[in-house]
Amino acid sequence: MTEPCVPQSSGQTSPAEPAESEPGIYSALPPEEPTAGPEPIYTGLAGLLDMEEDRAERRQCSLSELMALVTLAAMGLSVLSLIPGGLQASRAAGIAGFAALAALVVITVFRPRRFIVHLAWWVLVGAYVVTCVVAVVRSG
Repeated sequence: MTEPCVPQSSGQTSPAEPAESEPGIYSALPPEEPTAGPEPIYTGLAGLLDMEEDRAERRQCSLSELMALVTLAAMGLSVLSLIPGGLQASRAAGIAGFAALAALVVITVFRPRRFIVHLAWWVLVGAYVVTCVVAVVRSG
């Protein structure tokens, strides 16, 4: 028996043979280097690490800022005690709600970068929620 012949054309190579590459096609590309992940994105003059340090600094506040926040909260509570007719939870909740809404508008318009401003807003929102819960519990 004779072995079967596989016809091949003269211009094509068989799949087992490597294809010849033309020398000028890929000569402009740099050789690939292994990387650990995507390259960091740089914006402006600050690098990625500088941006992370900047974010960490913005998340911190000083002791004097915290003391000022506590003092303002105490002064706000003392002003609430001056309400004619006595301090009631429903009135305090309404005042805290309006103050939180006004502070939200101020934060949205001016976009402060200090963390203490955002912390003060969250304290105000927390006071609003607590006074709402107390008003609901006392009314029931």
